[in-house]
Amino acid sequence: MKRRISLCIWLLAIALMSGTGPNSFQEAVAQSTAKQVKPPAQDLIDINTATADQLKSLPGIGDAYSQKIIDGRPIHPQGPTGK
Repeated sequence: MKRRISLCIWLLAIALMSGTGPNSFQEAVAQSTAKQVKPPAQDLIDINTATADQLKSLPGIGDAYSQKIIDGRPIHPQGPTGK
């Protein structure tokens, strides 16, 4: 019985020292967040003034969808009703 308790204490101590505690989790989250880079402001496209070619440079936007965006202008930040 004492041997089992001693073994459990050793295993717990090894687990705590191996870096699996909360600090390493917080470090992993910080590193993951740091890798997410926002695009520079000059690379942003205003969908109210962009040309069809500029819109097609966006991922997932082709000829038809860029024309739908142009036809639906102006796009209001507050929504279609301006609320």
